[in-house]
Amino acid sequence: MNKSTIHYRQVQKVTDEAMLSGETGPLNLYFSLSLKHIRLAVSDAQRNKFIALEDYELTAVFSQLQLTEQLNLLVEDHPFLTGHKWNEIRVAIKNQNFTFIPETLFEPSAAQHYLNLHCEIDEFHDKILTYRHPKIEAISIFTLDAFLEKWFEETFKRKKLQFMHQTSPLIEGVLCQHERSLQKKTYLFVEQNYLSILLVQENKLEFCNQFHFASPEDFIYYTLLVMQEQKLNPDQDPVTVWGDLTHDSALFTILRKYVRNVNFGKKPVNVSYSYKFDDLFNHRFFDLYSLHICE
Repeated sequence: MNKSTIHYRQVQKVTDEAMLSGETGPLNLYFSLSLKHIRLAVSDAQRNKFIALEDYELTAVFSQLQLTEQLNLLVEDHPFLTGHKWNEIRVAIKNQNFTFIPETLFEPSAAQHYLNLHCEIDEFHDKILTYRHPKIEAISIFTLDAFLEKWFEETFKRKKLQFMHQTSPLIEGVLCQHERSLQKKTYLFVEQNYLSILLVQENKLEFCNQFHFASPEDFIYYTLLVMQEQKLNPDQDPVTVWGDLTHDSALFTILRKYVRNVNFGKKPVNVSYSYKFDDLFNHRFFDLYSLHICE
């Protein structure tokens, strides 16, 4: 790919007047990244409020190096990203190289071994990182592309920078919304051709995995398979869904056909949002918003 070629297209932009005027407290910057999109959001840490969001669709991006090149082009076109003194920067990485280990069993020196049991690691390009989940007493182990890590470190010098797998903000966001109950509940997050499924009972994570699907039939197959394995009844047990789908989409239609008690999820409730966000669907950008409650 020619480094001067732009392969991103803006599909959403929300900016509060406070962001434009500079009348804010310390600002946090959040990224959600995959080979299909670059999404970023800004929160005012002092007011505990989201004040900006931008969503970019990627085309003809097939590698982490190409993703890094598009990020670099985006930053060149948006000087405020590097010109601002960010309070914190958090980055959610979307890939299928991840696993969870109980905190009591985790040995840092064995992180690669744990991950090798679940996926293949490119030792030349992948860096193994971890993220601690105190609420579920577990450690997330995942890979980060070395090109991407280097770019962030060189671009946002001396900033407080934290990487995590996309499932981490999903978990933290779900746990904050889940009402403590003996009933096991199913949560879905849909993005492009990937489905993340989380099951929570009594504020404990019982299941978390991602599936690649090529059709609505694949999508509902994985959903029903997990529910069946977890002894859940699609006719009765509740399912909450977030992500890139709408009420009239093929995915939601087939979900409603086989799961009776299904509802769209809401934005995280322990942070506020500029009125500019009112036009966005509440069930969109859940992973991006939930980066705000990760520590």
